[in-house]
Amino acid sequence: DSSGSFSDNVNGRINLEYRQADSYVSHVDSNDFFIAPTLRITPADGHVVDIDVEYAHQELVPYRGVPSKDGKPVDVPVKTYFGGTDDFQESDSVRLAINYEWRLNDQWVWNNRASYNHIELEHKGTRQGTVTGDQVSQTANTFGYDPRTSTALQSELVWETENNQLLMGADYNQINIDLTLAVDRTLPSQNIYHPVVGATPNPGFKPFRDNTTSSTGLYLQDVLTLGDLSLIGNVRYDSMDLEQQKVGSEKEYLDDSKLSYRTGLVYRINYDVSLYASLARSWQLPYSGIYINPKLAEFFHTDLKEVGAKAYLLDDALMLNAAVFQIDQEQPQTNVEGDVIDKVEARHQGIELEARGQIDDQWDISIGYSYLDAEDKETGKKPNDVSDHLFSLWSSYQLDENWRFGGGLKYVGDRYSGNNEAVALGDYTTVDLVAAYTSGRHKVQANAYNIFDEKYILGATNGKSGLNQIGYGAPAEFMLSYGYQF
Repeated sequence: DSSGSFSDNVNGRINLEYRQADSYVSHVDSNDFFIAPTLRITPADGHVVDIDVEYAHQELVPYRGVPSKDGKPVDVPVKTYFGGTDDFQESDSVRLAINYEWRLNDQWVWNNRASYNHIELEHKGTRQGTVTGDQVSQTANTFGYDPRTSTALQSELVWETENNQLLMGADYNQINIDLTLAVDRTLPSQNIYHPVVGATPNPGFKPFRDNTTSSTGLYLQDVLTLGDLSLIGNVRYDSMDLEQQKVGSEKEYLDDSKLSYRTGLVYRINYDVSLYASLARSWQLPYSGIYINPKLAEFFHTDLKEVGAKAYLLDDALMLNAAVFQIDQEQPQTNVEGDVIDKVEARHQGIELEARGQIDDQWDISIGYSYLDAEDKETGKKPNDVSDHLFSLWSSYQLDENWRFGGGLKYVGDRYSGNNEAVALGDYTTVDLVAAYTSGRHKVQANAYNIFDEKYILGATNGKSGLNQIGYGAPAEFMLSYGYQF
């Protein structure tokens, strides 16, 4: 990471990274390269232009976790690998972005942004299927982007006075995906306790479908301050069009327009403590807009209700926050003609507590707790991989001008994979430690992760079923690093 000035009006910065890594899972490793030069140009007073370029290349072996049996993940060593020795994922991505800020006067600012992303990717992975006895079926799957591109344009005008901030904006986004997809179902099954790892067939990268998703948005936000009371209002209109062309099929279409809103208030009790409340509705495209399913032809919506309190203590060095919230989600199900025939409703409600900042000049702390009661309204069961209790604690202490020590823990409560509580994932606690020594421009740091070697499950990636692709978390790990500041 290096930066400098080319002239009084032009500054530059470049980030460069190369990383080669093994993994706690056998046969799983990765190679990454990343470079991102940035220019900031100030051609005149009140005008700023930022130009960003990013290029990334990644090679990795995908980890698809382990299967389950009798409602529990298979109890095998964390390093166990169920994939093929020739599984791979390789990608190249380029991002170009420009941001132009024009400060018209002390009250008005106009921001304009444009970006373009281009990704080419090939992935070949061996996946688990159905468990029968002590055997699990397997398939060799490929998919790729040839390519996937996204274009974004945004313009915002901000008017700010002593008691009011008004934001007006418009944006346009388009995603184009040329997807390749293939599968080989002829693989023999594997023993779930003693898998034999070897090469698996590569079914190739066959054209499967082309998708184009376009959206245009208009939005308005206002924050009005009346003494100790601030009123917040936000409204957004989105128009979305989707096109899908599967190989050998007729082109499919989906379009709609929706109005989202958010309203809230903040009341300052005194200089240190404020109360707040908010109410909002937002809309989501099925599959995030990258795929059309005729049986999910209606947009999903989410309703949020939240009240809370926030305090800044010790001369604003320590922040305390407490909130109670309720989130309702509705996902309409349709027939192939697009008529709504059913809906899936879920509710998430709970509390969040947080404290973050500095106790004194040497001691900082971050602590958080959340309780979440989440369920499908019809079945009463928990959604996929949602924990009821989450707790985290991190604290560090600057012993002197050279030494700094820290440590923390994380607790994740009971969860299930799949949307029908198919597999119990259990709870877990991990503890981490750090010690750092700094002298001038030199820094040596030692990290210890999961020091008690807790065996735990991170989650499952197999969507609704949750029966396989269940990933173990990392065992105890230790890292020693050296840094030099130029």
